[in-house]
Amino acid sequence: MKNLLLFFSILLSFRAVAQTDTAKVIGIHTAVGKSISQEEKIKYHLFPEYKDSLFESARIVKLNDSTYEVVVHSTGGADIKSYISTQELDGMYFRIDEINRSDRAFAEKPAMTEEERKKIRHRQIASTMIQVLGEVFLLSLQVALSIALAN
Repeated sequence: MKNLLLFFSILLSFRAVAQTDTAKVIGIHTAVGKSISQEEKIKYHLFPEYKDSLFESARIVKLNDSTYEVVVHSTGGADIKSYISTQELDGMYFRIDEINRSDRAFAEKPAMTEEERKKIRHRQIASTMIQVLGEVFLLSLQVALSIALAN
């Protein structure tokens, strides 16, 4: 009987180890890695259901092929767990990717020289002047027509 009890306890411990081996912390995007900080939450607009001031970090845990869990660590020290769908994970990935691409495009855009700024400003002034002169001409034409019709 003791041997049978020992056998079942060993069997159960192997099963418990096997279950914890399947749970794995994953990264949803290379820009954030496996732990999502408060700064990354704010920058990438992640986990809006948690207040920024109470959010310390989060991890995504893959429990099996189709089940994921979000573990949010709060500033108070509590861990809040909730499930997340693959569609929500995809949405977070694409949001992070889109923000990353726009950040890179902005960083790669060369700064304008002073000469280029002056040219743009001159074009803006010229465009405004042409618009004002056109309005003055139309107003003058309307006044002239009004006077001509009144006579």
